[in-house]
Amino acid sequence: MVTVRVVEPEDLPVLWAMAVLPHIGATADPSAPIPLPTSCSAPEQFPDLADPFSTILGVGGDFFVAEADGHLVGMAGFRPTSHPARVEVLHVRVHPALRRRGIGRELMAAVETGAASRGFKETWLDTATNMPVAMSFYEGLGYIEVSRETRPEWRWTLVYYVKQLRPAMDRTLAYTRSNRRSWNTIAPARPSQPPEFFRRGGSTLDDFEADLLPELSGKRMLHLACANGGDSISWALRGASVTGVDISDVAIESASTLARETAADARFVAADVYEMPAELRDFDVIYASWGVVCWLPDLDRWAQIIVDRLRSGGTFLLCEHHPMWEVLGVRPDGVEVTVDYFGRGQPTEQTYDQAKRPTGSTPETQFDAFVWPVSDVVMSLMRAGLQVEEFFEAPAPEMYEGLADAANRVPAIYVIKARKD
Repeated sequence: MVTVRVVEPEDLPVLWAMAVLPHIGATADPSAPIPLPTSCSAPEQFPDLADPFSTILGVGGDFFVAEADGHLVGMAGFRPTSHPARVEVLHVRVHPALRRRGIGRELMAAVETGAASRGFKETWLDTATNMPVAMSFYEGLGYIEVSRETRPEWRWTLVYYVKQLRPAMDRTLAYTRSNRRSWNTIAPARPSQPPEFFRRGGSTLDDFEADLLPELSGKRMLHLACANGGDSISWALRGASVTGVDISDVAIESASTLARETAADARFVAADVYEMPAELRDFDVIYASWGVVCWLPDLDRWAQIIVDRLRSGGTFLLCEHHPMWEVLGVRPDGVEVTVDYFGRGQPTEQTYDQAKRPTGSTPETQFDAFVWPVSDVVMSLMRAGLQVEEFFEAPAPEMYEGLADAANRVPAIYVIKARKD
């Protein structure tokens, strides 16, 4: 019988010996001795194992060992990263004679449960292409490949994986899947331009958006929350090769039809932004606009997805409604604060102001929306590793019907342009 427990000081000599074993993806070796010979010091390549109680447990992580018949036969741990919602999975090893018996899965379950209990939202790990069994193992546990890294001195390629921890992901997907049903219901009623509009050179983009991305010829763009594809087609006509992603299957079907009828270099994928296919990566530009942030239950995860899907040197552009507009309601007798500007991830059904609801919806259409302060959006992008190059806010008087000239003195939109180094 195998049990998994937290590491103890007397385990260290066996841990040090186990650390130099082949990774979990290596072939089983029934002839390997049990117990393993111990080691008198931590391996030079793993200095954090010299004192994991300081370097791992002492910084908010944890470390587990698997025990069978009184002998240590596996280990794995996690440690917080610079990203506040993420932990790194460390030193996953299973005794060669006992592989393919579920010990690795038990250790990974302990890691994920331990990280989730501390409030972390995702685990991050890497393996390499010379260990295909390890890649299959992690993918079988629900890990999603997000990027690869190759260097001239390496004979293999590093593969990076991420996994949403269950409590956080359950809540996130509950909101987005509920919203998907509503988006599919209203998609046919949402306005769109006909193919002739684009064939005549028309564009649904604002002039300032095009000015922010002037050179697109030959570049790959990922358009998040692309809706019926009008903006995606407009970017494609400016030279980009565009992939549009939207949660609504119905909207994606319309967008795909529009791409065919305009012969634009654009393709469309129906997917939740939190569950996009792994092959959607290494883009030169990622773009999102006009009613995106308010549908995000997890802002940090969204920001990290953007970074993971951008190539080095790539650009992210967000053109968005200002949360002040989402909060303020214009009434005949004045202005009313309808929801909390600092709500942060607390859902509101947007029944307070029909003007703030998606075009095509009715009062009966149910949506869970989220108000995020602009500062939260900026900081999430920066924490994920983006460098903000441009940021501005602006009025849009037509969005505050009833405020007259006062609408020029409150923000209605904001724009962030950022770069991945």
